[in-house]
Amino acid sequence: MDQEYKRNKDSSTIPCQVQKIYASPLHICISIRIPGETRWVWMGRKKPENYILINEASPPAQYRIKDVGVEWLRAKIKGKWLASIPEVTEENTIILKAHDDNYSIEFGHYEDRLHFIERVKTQTDLVISKSFKTSADQFDTNRNDNKEINPLVSLERWMNKHRQSLKKKMLKKKNRKFKNIEQDIKKLSSYGRMYEIARNTEELKFKDEIVIEGHKIKLKKGLNEYQKADLVYAKAKRFKQAMVLQQDRLNALDIVSSGVIAQSEIEFSAESLGWNLPQTKAVTEIKTDDKTGLSHEEFELPGGYKIAVGLSARANDHLRKSWAKKDDLWVHIENQTGAHLFCRSENLPDQKTWELIGSILKEYSKSTLEDVHLVWTKVKHLKSVKGSAGLVRFSNEKRILIKYQPTWRKMLSLR
Repeated sequence: MDQEYKRNKDSSTIPCQVQKIYASPLHICISIRIPGETRWVWMGRKKPENYILINEASPPAQYRIKDVGVEWLRAKIKGKWLASIPEVTEENTIILKAHDDNYSIEFGHYEDRLHFIERVKTQTDLVISKSFKTSADQFDTNRNDNKEINPLVSLERWMNKHRQSLKKKMLKKKNRKFKNIEQDIKKLSSYGRMYEIARNTEELKFKDEIVIEGHKIKLKKGLNEYQKADLVYAKAKRFKQAMVLQQDRLNALDIVSSGVIAQSEIEFSAESLGWNLPQTKAVTEIKTDDKTGLSHEEFELPGGYKIAVGLSARANDHLRKSWAKKDDLWVHIENQTGAHLFCRSENLPDQKTWELIGSILKEYSKSTLEDVHLVWTKVKHLKSVKGSAGLVRFSNEKRILIKYQPTWRKMLSLR
C-alpha cells in the first residue's frame, strides 16, 4: 500500500517527517520517514567530507557522539512534518521546509564547513538566522557529484586512523579515575580509627575538636562525652558507607592494563561545528524572599519539571517549608555536603532528567566525582533536625547513580 501510495503521488505531496538526528565525528545525520521507507541525510562537517547526500544507511551506534549543535537541531526540527521530500540540489545544499510553511532550514557548506540558514515566519516578519557571517544568504557553490560516496567507508577510515590515539586517551582517563578512587578509599578508611576513639569516651570528655588522619571533627561545647561519641560514631558510619560505594565503583571500573580496548568503549570527541546558534530564552532564575532575605535558584527542565535549589543551609529549610509540596521530590548527593534540590512534576524523572538534576546538584556541592550518587524521596518523608540548619532525616528513600554532564546549562538552554 505504501509503495502504491508513492507511485501515485509526486514527491511534493508525499507526507514525510523528521525522526532522528545523530552526529558522528565526520557527519550530521538526519532521518526522514516517508511511507514505506526511511531515508538518511548525511551532511559532512568539513573538508574533505564537505558533501551532502541521501541514502538508506544509518550511522552505526559505535560512531555516534554527543554534540551541542545536534541538541539544538533536535529541539528545532525533530518530529516536524515536512512539506515535501528533501532533495540535494546541484549546488550541494538541502532545504527542510515545514508543512505549515512557517519554518525552513537550509544546510550547505561555507568555507568548507557545514552551516545552516534558518527562516522563521511570524505574523509580521520573516526572521532569518544563520551560522556563518556573510552579507549574502548563500553557501559555497559545489557541484553535487556525491552519488558514489560511501559515508560509512569514510567513518571506518577515520576510525582506523584515530584508533590508537583514542585508546591512549581512554587508558589515561581510566587510570586517572582508578587512582582518584583509590585515594578516596584511603581517606575513608579512617572510619576504623573513628570507631576506636568513639569507644574511648574518657578521651573525648575534655576535647572540642579531634583530628583523625587529616579529618577534623568539631565537637560542640556543652556536650558530654557520650554525646560527643555519638557525633564521632555518626561520622564514622558515613565514612564507612561512602567507602562501600567507592569500593563498588572500583570493582566496576574495568582497568585495562594490556592496552586493548573494545571499539564500543572508545569515546569520540568531535571538533565543534562552530555554529553561531541563535539566542535562546533563559531557563534559570535566582529568587530572594523579601521577608527572610534567603535566596534560591529555580530551573525549568524539559518535560515540565520545575526545580528549586537552596543557596544556603537556611534557604534549604525555607524551600522545604514554603516552596515544596508534600508530594514533590527531595534530592541530595549522598554522603556529601551541598544543596537540597526540590523537584515538582506529575511524573517521575526519566534517565536524562536525572542526569540534569544530578549535574545541577553537583554544581552546588563539594563533590569532585563524575559519578554522582543521588538519594531521593518525597518531601513528606523528611524531618528536620532541631538546631541544625539544612539538616534533615529521611525515610522511604531511593538511590540512583548518574554521570555528571558538564554542559548541562547548554543542554537546558537548547530546549
